[in-house]
Amino acid sequence: MTRTKIGQAAKAALARIEIAKSRIHALHYVMQGIRESRYGETPELREDFSRLHSFLYRELNDAYATLFLWGVVDPATLREARKAAFEHYLREGASIMQYLDMRGKHPGMWSADEEKEFRAEIEAAKKAEP
Repeated sequence: MTRTKIGQAAKAALARIEIAKSRIHALHYVMQGIRESRYGETPELREDFSRLHSFLYRELNDAYATLFLWGVVDPATLREARKAAFEHYLREGASIMQYLDMRGKHPGMWSADEEKEFRAEIEAAKKAEP
């Protein structure tokens, strides 16, 4: 990314992505400590965790959307956005089927062959230039 205004905006979006990720990890760390404490987890804490988790993921997804917005007008930013999205959303072991309109299907309701086909296409797309 360059020193252009778009490059600066993209850099800020990448920073927001990292901040949101670190906050999500911190929330999970705190919740793990609560689960392991002698007081344990309560229904209220689970609800609070869920609300905070949803909020932080909205922040994360908004930062990715902003990054892709600037990628539309700047090829270098698009490369960075693609790389960041591949690493976060499409990394090995991540559930990719949740991003598809599966009409109520849940993990385990589609075949391993479908997953392999998607993974092969994702790997090919990773290597292609935008």
